Parts: sequence; structure tokens; C-alpha cells
Amino acid sequence: MAQHQHKHRGNKMKIFLMFFLLITSLNTYSNEIAHGSVWDNFLSNPNKNAFLKINPLVANMTAQCNQVNLPNNSQLKQLLNLVQKGNSFALRTGVLIFKCIGTGDQEDFFRSTGLFFEKEPKLFLMTIKNNAIDEQNLRYMVTMTPIDLVDDLDAQIAVIKHRIDLLSKIKKKSALNETTTAISASLENRLQDFEKIKADQAK
Repeated sequence: MAQHQHKHRGNKMKIFLMFFLLITSLNTYSNEIAHGSVWDNFLSNPNKNAFLKINPLVANMTAQCNQVNLPNNSQLKQLLNLVQKGNSFALRTGVLIFKCIGTGDQEDFFRSTGLFFEKEPKLFLMTIKNNAIDEQNLRYMVTMTPIDLVDDLDAQIAVIKHRIDLLSKIKKKSALNETTTAISASLENRLQDFEKIKADQAK
């Protein structure tokens, strides 16, 4: 009798565990679907309202990377494309998640931010200041050039000079001085590096 009761309790425990695992799996799956839908909605119409909806998913991403909340590969490509086109909400979202994506994707993000800077330099400055980007990542954001120029040193030099020129034309504001100075130094240093490489190649 005691053995029968023990077996019965064991079966009940197994059923409970199976039920618990099923509920957990369904909850995880539903979260992934919900988060995917939020990303799709944002990417199809990246405006202020869509940003406010996606922000809770990514606001603390740099502190604790939650893979469930990240965009999938297709969504990430769409996000970077929006950044390249100068969409400020896409940039603000990218700034919140870039530390949690792969190294190759980070490089694509930095190339996208460089193109954003060329389209909206002042807006770029304001976004960077408001998100407290560290100096090293800021350098990558403004000095990375399009991948199709990787073997064209003269073209890369031209891009950096163009960005320096854009920065010089922004009306100075004390609130942006620190960010402007950091970007200026990064671009000038990159230009010197490129010109040194070019001089060495000419020897």
C-alpha cells in the first residue's frame, strides 16, 4: 500500500514538472513572439510612439544583455539601414543595444552611425551626448567608413575630411562642447593615420 502511494506521488510530481516546463516554454515563446512584433512594428514605422513602446525592452540592455529582447538578424539589418538613412529613433535604439550584438554586427553599426553623422551631424551629437557613449566607441562611430571603401584609401581620406568639414560647420553650443571636441579629435587622428599609411605606401 505504502509503495503504491509512493508511486502515485511520483507520478503526480512528474505530471507537475511536465506541466511547469510546458508553461515556462509557452511563456518564453509568447515573449519572443511579442518582442518580435514590437520590433517589427518599430521598424515598419520608426517614430516617437514606436520608440516609446520598444524602449522598455532595450533601455537597460547595456547593463544586462537579454538575448530575447534583441532583434533577429533580419530586424537588425533593417535597423542599421534606418540608421544609415538618418532616422534618429533608429540611432537611439541602436545606441542602446550595440554592446550586446556580435562583433561583426557592431562594425556594421559603426559604419551606419558614420553615415548617420554625414546626414544629421547635429542630431548625432545630441544623441551621443544624451546616451553617454564612451570615448572608444564614439571613435568607432565617427571614423568607420563604408565597407565598399575598405581598399580605397583616397576615398576613405575624402570621407573623413568631409566629416571634419561637417563638424566644423555646426554652430557651437556649450552643452555639446565635450562631445564635439571628442569627435573632432577622433576624426583628426583617423585622418593622420590614413595620411601616414598613404605616405608610407608612396615610399
